[in-house]
Amino acid sequence: MFIISGTKGAQKPIGWVADYCDNCLEVRQFEIFAYGIGRHVYFVSTGLTETRGHLKKCGTCHLKSATDLSRYQKVVRKASKSLDDLIAETFPTLLTTEGRIGIGKTLQVEAGRLTPQEKQDRMIQVLQRFNPLVEHRYANWSDFDKYSSSGCLTTILLFVLCINRGCAHMDIKSNDEFAGWIHAAGYTLLVGFLITLFLAIFGPSRFMKHEIVPGVAHGVFYLNPSHEELKKALDRSRALRLKIGRKISIAALDKALKAINV
Repeated sequence: MFIISGTKGAQKPIGWVADYCDNCLEVRQFEIFAYGIGRHVYFVSTGLTETRGHLKKCGTCHLKSATDLSRYQKVVRKASKSLDDLIAETFPTLLTTEGRIGIGKTLQVEAGRLTPQEKQDRMIQVLQRFNPLVEHRYANWSDFDKYSSSGCLTTILLFVLCINRGCAHMDIKSNDEFAGWIHAAGYTLLVGFLITLFLAIFGPSRFMKHEIVPGVAHGVFYLNPSHEELKKALDRSRALRLKIGRKISIAALDKALKAINV
């Protein structure tokens, strides 16, 4: 059987820390990832073989950014139910040494005194922060996420199972049953391919829904924008030729903001 394998960029979750989020303007729990080069079989990642650095992903807004593990006292294996406990365990000096916390507090306090133009500028900054992620995801739409990876892996397993069962009936007496299993293998491969392709095509849309929209909502939350202000910011982002402006809907952003308020 022909096996497709090779190397590709890969990430591996290694644990959790507490840190300051520049998007939420708050101290948050972060998941830490090692990133680098890994092997794949049928484009499904089989693990990381070469680590080139580390990323942190905010557990609230999902924004990923580069980080240095030397900032933390330790990385714990699981997220904590208590942010204070996670701070004490992973970054005990965070509240006293991280100057950005004070800056974030100031931005939140001054948000109510911003002019309409300044408010628009702040929202555009948030959209610009997430735009490279959107550009990259749509440029690499065929990259498998957990859904398309599961579809591909399930197709391979079912195909191999059908071939295996067919080979078990290769004697003359069961020739019809052998042919039936081979036909089943062909149908499985075709249907599985179509399902996996469908899941891959809509991967960027899922990424927008689960990662980008909540992230933008948390980023503009402190500004308490109205529906019209959000719409104006999205219109302006489109005029600036930001892909995020064309891929994010005002309805989805409104819904995400309301969910934060609940």
